[in-house]
Amino acid sequence: MRVDYGTRRTIVISSPELAKEIMMKHDLEFSGRFTPFVLEALNQHEFAMAVLPMGDKWRQLRRICKEHIFTPQKVQATEGLRQDKLRQLRDYLEECSNSGTSVDIDKAMMVTSLNMLSNTLVSMDFAGYSSAANQEIRDTIEQAAHIGTTANPADYLPFLRMFDPKGLQRRARACYVKLLAYLEDIVGKRMKQQLNHQSNDLLQVLLDLHQQNELTLEEVTRLLLDLVLDGGESISFILLWIMAELLRDPKIMARVKNELRETVGEEREVVESDIPKLSYLNAMIKETFRFRNGAPFLVARKAEADVEISGYTIPKGTSVLINIKSITRDPKVWPNPDTFDPERFLHNNIDYRGQSFELTPFGSGRRVCPGIPIAHPTLHLIVAHMVNSFDWKLMDEMPPNMDDHDCGLVIRLVNPLKAIPIKNK
Repeated sequence: MRVDYGTRRTIVISSPELAKEIMMKHDLEFSGRFTPFVLEALNQHEFAMAVLPMGDKWRQLRRICKEHIFTPQKVQATEGLRQDKLRQLRDYLEECSNSGTSVDIDKAMMVTSLNMLSNTLVSMDFAGYSSAANQEIRDTIEQAAHIGTTANPADYLPFLRMFDPKGLQRRARACYVKLLAYLEDIVGKRMKQQLNHQSNDLLQVLLDLHQQNELTLEEVTRLLLDLVLDGGESISFILLWIMAELLRDPKIMARVKNELRETVGEEREVVESDIPKLSYLNAMIKETFRFRNGAPFLVARKAEADVEISGYTIPKGTSVLINIKSITRDPKVWPNPDTFDPERFLHNNIDYRGQSFELTPFGSGRRVCPGIPIAHPTLHLIVAHMVNSFDWKLMDEMPPNMDDHDCGLVIRLVNPLKAIPIKNK
């Protein structure tokens, strides 16, 4: 389907077969990206892997991240820090349970996932649960994420860029200035400590590369900023929907809890080696990705040449949108697509990590999200700890309002999700 957005010719892909052609067979021809206007603030687009052309700089940054964060060995080596953040989450939930205080699920998920990321990057927490510590940084990351996912007419009507409609680039610049200053301070302190302190984190790797003249200091801080902007809220967003579905349906919650007790028990912590054994939890998370797409479309791809797809020629420069919401609600692909049913994934091999084109929330091909190896265990572990150690009581005894509203490029809950954790006896 062709839809023109302003001056941009756009083709919308709504079938898994055509999505596979775009992202697999013709991946290289559709590897281009359009630069969002907000990312041009402080020239951050020159360091953002998601929109960089697939040239030398893109390959260098992807290689650094893949080799030093996302390999199976590196993911396994950082399991301890994720377990440490999970203990902090459990301690916070126990405090709330003892006092009968409700938990803002969105904020709790944001703090946990953000601190897992920040400790992987720079060995320190960026946020706190119940104190004002680093509140400003967490809020700034959230603001930047919201700005970056807000539809901007300047992306489709170039003459509007001089006016900055909605003030999105101005607001993005303010966020970037604050976050860059914060990261530059961290980098500066680490450089002073290097002789007496060695950390097994990404910053140490980047500073070693800087000493070898492979990266400038600006590239070090800009890469850290890019990873924070891309990963700071994305995992917490789907975690919120997972918890909302569990709280909405007590039967699904009970089945997840029973599987955890049968597989792990109540006395020990859930660890990453348990994840392959938790088939129903895995199915429930997959179904949430299918049923509650964080965004209706994948990031737009740009045709780098004229390409023939299914007998039609897509001209060079055309924007191609993969409509994952349409694909995941297609009755030809999914029986009873408007019903939330984790059991549909118990009897097939469909996965969300880029090889099953019926379900590609992270994309596929060369442009697939590089953070999947960490996102996968993080999602399972946080949900498992939330469910295995606690029962949950909604504030008003009513199922959560599952109405969503479109915030531009992503879909969010209308109302905050709050519940009281009850420690298992």
